[in-house]
Amino acid sequence: MALPDRDALATQFKALSAQSMADQNERATQSAQRTMSDAQRLLAPVSLALERLDRRLAEVEQERTDMTASLREQVAGVTTAGESLRKETAGLLEQMDLDLPTYYDPHSNTQNYLRGLIDFRYFPTTLLLDRGGVIRAVWVGYRPGLETEMERYIGMILDKES
Repeated sequence: MALPDRDALATQFKALSAQSMADQNERATQSAQRTMSDAQRLLAPVSLALERLDRRLAEVEQERTDMTASLREQVAGVTTAGESLRKETAGLLEQMDLDLPTYYDPHSNTQNYLRGLIDFRYFPTTLLLDRGGVIRAVWVGYRPGLETEMERYIGMILDKES
């Protein structure tokens, strides 16, 4: 039996190898395309959710920034209003020729302390203390005629202490 020609075999092998490699490359390309398509289909909802989260995060950050600015304005307003109220009260007492003690609490120390003792959540809240520092009456808010009620209580306390 005669052996096939070596050059013919080499040429035939190269042709088959090239065809086999081309087929393998084609199958690999198709497989990669299917994998990419599957991955894109699976990741599309995740990508959409991430976009929504990014938008919401930006909104929340803007809300935080706005709230911080608003809070700073409110705190500045309260501090200014408190100082203004203190000055107006002093001016009114002087104008009425009254010598009454008033208390200005710019850091809310008294308010924070009183929260532990009574339901101190509303303004104005007026406390009537006797000479011993005991709370004898509490008024929350304001209504017409409250001054008369306060005067009556003050009179009762003073009568008891006399």
